[in-house]
Amino acid sequence: MRNLNRQRDIASLFSAKAIKALISKGVSGLPASSGYIEHLLTNRECSSVVHLFDTAYKELVASYRNEYVYKNAIAEKIIRGKHRFSKSCYFSSEFRVNNSIADVVIANGTTSAYEIKTEYDSFERLEGQLYDYFKVFDNVNVVLPEKCLDSWLPRIPCKTGVIVLTERYTLRTIREAHSNMYELDPNSVFSCLRRDEYIEAIKNQFGFTPQCKPVDLKKACRKLFLTLNSEVVHREFLNALRSRRLRKEKVELIKSAPPSLTSVLLSTSLNLREVETLRAVFSGGMESIQHSEA
Repeated sequence: MRNLNRQRDIASLFSAKAIKALISKGVSGLPASSGYIEHLLTNRECSSVVHLFDTAYKELVASYRNEYVYKNAIAEKIIRGKHRFSKSCYFSSEFRVNNSIADVVIANGTTSAYEIKTEYDSFERLEGQLYDYFKVFDNVNVVLPEKCLDSWLPRIPCKTGVIVLTERYTLRTIREAHSNMYELDPNSVFSCLRRDEYIEAIKNQFGFTPQCKPVDLKKACRKLFLTLNSEVVHREFLNALRSRRLRKEKVELIKSAPPSLTSVLLSTSLNLREVETLRAVFSGGMESIQHSEA
């Protein structure tokens, strides 16, 4: 139990709460892991904040592959690696779709959802989760531990992509996802759009914005959106997600940050001042960290 508590403490470093604390209070503000950090500092095992996070992450990868490790592997290998932080590439962790929350969503050439099942998870809700994702995304994937593949593969629907996180911390595709573009549910897709996005979609397809009271605008836009065919629905959804692009300053921050923080930094809302504070933290040594107000 003590070892598990230590691992959970380390895992808490890789959260939006920890990032905000690092900005406002420096290393001493990092939550729930002060004992671990003090151990590293006392034994001079870390010379910088970057080294601290890298050391902590290596321990997670080696002994406690929780959900964050999988999310970050996807962010590292696909967003940082394959897409190289393309301006039109969208990444989100915990994307709500009907009654489910997709662990990771990526939109670039198409829309892809990734449902993560670690060795600590069960398959109890998988059927309902995939049912919701198939209504909205072109490609739907399940990501699971390599050692669980043989026993878990028969429980995953055939049109679902299957990816394993290997013992060497690589992502290996076992089965490609079948395109689901022509079976989308326009109503479910519409519910994922923000106000400015569904207005833009209607203008793109119909050349006008419904003339009605503001309180009735969403209903009027939805009615028009539901008349679109599945391919057009997907194209407008893809364009909407890709328009939620990262600011240049944040991309530069993530490039200078430890790779272990790729997922949490992509997913955490940061203003310009917070971005600049973090860049300074990551560029200096441990002794240079100052307690400051974000």
